[in-house]
Amino acid sequence: AGVPIDTDTYARIRDAMPAIRTRLSADVSRHYRVQIGARTVEPYVEGHFVVANWRACVESQGITWPMDETGMAMSLDSTTFDLMATRHPAVRLMADLRKLLGAMRPMALTIGADGYNRFLISPFRSATFRNQPSNADAIFGCPKWMRPLIQPKADRFVAYLDFVAQETAI
Repeated sequence: AGVPIDTDTYARIRDAMPAIRTRLSADVSRHYRVQIGARTVEPYVEGHFVVANWRACVESQGITWPMDETGMAMSLDSTTFDLMATRHPAVRLMADLRKLLGAMRPMALTIGADGYNRFLISPFRSATFRNQPSNADAIFGCPKWMRPLIQPKADRFVAYLDFVAQETAI
């Protein structure tokens, strides 16, 4: 039957997401503003992360940033940001922003005209025989803060149960 979704709230969040991402990145980026000659640079420009600007920001604070396996580019994965935020508290705000922006990916749930999210559950797809629905299509693949979008229709109820260790032979 599908999962009932509050389509009005979903549409408002989906439509506002680009502006929210841009505003968040601009607000945090201001904290890392540095002067390079006559120019002022920030890590995010119009909502896009600029690696050269981030390099200038960390170098201005005397931080040596880890490089990727080629040794040619900065390592920018979430593990590296978390590690660097632990070593250098000034990096924490940027690490948190990047994690948040990663969770705020564009929304494209498959929702029918009746307001129900329907998706292929892909039964037994994993090696442990669990279902593996597409994270892009299913509300359950979205960040946890989106779960309140699951709203029962009038005279109905919904129970969301998340089982642990339900693999075969456990």
